[in-house]
Formats: sequence, structure tokens, C-alpha cells
Amino acid sequence: MRYILAFLFFAFLSSCVSAQNAPYQSLSIRLGIPVGLTYKVYTTRKSAFEFGLGSAGPLWANHYYINAFNDVSKYENFKYIDHKVKSTLYLQGRYLKDFPIPTSGMQGQLSWYCGAGAVLKISRVQYTYTDIEAIPVTQKDERVDVDFGPEAILGAEYWLEDTPFSFYGEGSLMLELFDRISGRGFAAVGVRYHFFQ
Repeated sequence: MRYILAFLFFAFLSSCVSAQNAPYQSLSIRLGIPVGLTYKVYTTRKSAFEFGLGSAGPLWANHYYINAFNDVSKYENFKYIDHKVKSTLYLQGRYLKDFPIPTSGMQGQLSWYCGAGAVLKISRVQYTYTDIEAIPVTQKDERVDVDFGPEAILGAEYWLEDTPFSFYGEGSLMLELFDRISGRGFAAVGVRYHFFQ
């Protein structure tokens, strides 16, 4: 709950700063990976900054955490048994450009968009492993897994005619640079509510 309140406070501050330059802003509910909320500030009708706050289910990226265990020097002499993801927080910042798709005889407006940004992911993970020198042999340890890297985004959006709503679907690729180098993909659909100035 505190993450949602922090996000809404940040969105309010951003809207106060950028209201003079932005024709409109939007809030969206995002379903996918990550699932969450986004806030978009349009600098022109075809470009915007977007900020996202989200999470993911405990079973998503299961193999990622197994590989992460094997890469952590702290666990070098231990044998992995299991892990449990206790919480995951995603923070996204992006710059997006919209491009209209010409359509005839269609109500509403269709566009595609692309952009670049960065993703910060913070997870609390509890590992269960075997340490033959410990008593008992089966041990548990909790660590914070922090990932950060750039993201490339591609999506499409359909604006409903004469309403402040639009629907979108998108995919993105993140290149994780910290805490280890790897790549991962995200996909989501969502609905946006637009605030016109």
C-alpha cells in the first residue's frame, strides 16, 4: 500500500510541474509483467514520459532466481534446494513516441508507439539450500535481489472515440546491467484514462 501512495504522490508532483507544457496526462491499469499502475505526462500530442509502479507473481522468472543463486559468491559452496519470492517491486521510467496508423471507416484512433527507458526491480527472495558444514544441514537465507537496466518498448494503442479511454498492448526488452548481465522480456495489456487540459 505504501508503494501505491508513493506513486500517486509522485504522479501528483509531476503533474504540477509539467501541467503548463502537457496537453494531457493519463493513468493506466497495466495487466501483465509487471502488473501495476502507470502515469503518463504528454509533452506533445505524440510524445510522453511514462512512469510505472508494479509487481509480479512469485512464480514468474523462476529460473532467473535459480541462476541468481548459482551466481552469488555467498552461496558458492552450497547446493540449491528451493526459493520463495516474498515481494517484488518494479519501477519504470520511459520516453515514448506515438505514430498514428491511418484507418478508414474505423471509429476511434489507432496508433503505435515506441520508446526507451529504464527498469529498476527489487525483490526479496528466501533461498533454501544445503550446507554440509552447518547444523542443521538445510539452511534458509533471505536476500534482496536488485536489477537495473535499459528497456526498449514497442506497443499499439486504440483510442475510443469521444471518450477519455484508450486500450493498449505492448512488449519490451530489458538489458539487465546490474546485478548481473542478462536479458528479459515483458508484455502487458492495459486501459488508460486521459486527463485533458
